[in-house]
Amino acid sequence: MRFMFAKLSLFAWLTLGVCVVRPVVACADTGDYTLQNDSLQIVLRIAPASGEGISITKIRDVQADVDWLTSPSELFELSADGKVWRSDTGLVVDSVNLIGTTRLNVIAHTSGAEFTCNLQITLPPGTGPATVSGSLKSLGKDWFGQIG
Repeated sequence: MRFMFAKLSLFAWLTLGVCVVRPVVACADTGDYTLQNDSLQIVLRIAPASGEGISITKIRDVQADVDWLTSPSELFELSADGKVWRSDTGLVVDSVNLIGTTRLNVIAHTSGAEFTCNLQITLPPGTGPATVSGSLKSLGKDWFGQIG
């Protein structure tokens, strides 16, 4: 399968901050995962093998006690060759690993196995913003190369 065009629009770019790309490894589990520092709390719902993928269910300003997300949202959307895969409906999560309350590693693939993605969502201690980093592969080849 040859893809002529790809667009990766990360919800995280708009809400969470910076995006840097690098690969990760992980192990499997299911449920809600909370990342938190002194300023921000982010809750992600991850549903391995169900096709419900990854969604953000909460973005909360801890200091002001304000919830910024009124309903669950996809973390990102990927489109290529006229197809669209949302992280909350078009991904199958292979594995997930929460490290403390500051880092979440996720490995997933699109429902038809067109793409494989390795994501790392990090919320550093203190008041720093969340970062989403990772890699995207199509047919085993790194789609974007080394960015960042």
